[in-house]
Amino acid sequence: MAKEPEFWTAPELAARRRVTTATIYRMARRGELPYYSIGRAMRFRAPDVEAFLARCKGVGPF
Repeated sequence: MAKEPEFWTAPELAARRRVTTATIYRMARRGELPYYSIGRAMRFRAPDVEAFLARCKGVGPF
């Protein structure tokens, strides 16, 4: 079984979460989604993404 990568690129994360790459970049630039700068590239770690999703979890009816 293949091990999960430690860091994801924005396109990889976007595909995993079924959103656009622009959405990932927008959330990162707003400070909503933690990222690491490696050169000019943004990289995202799974634990940070899971923590972000936990904070976004809604409850109750719309």
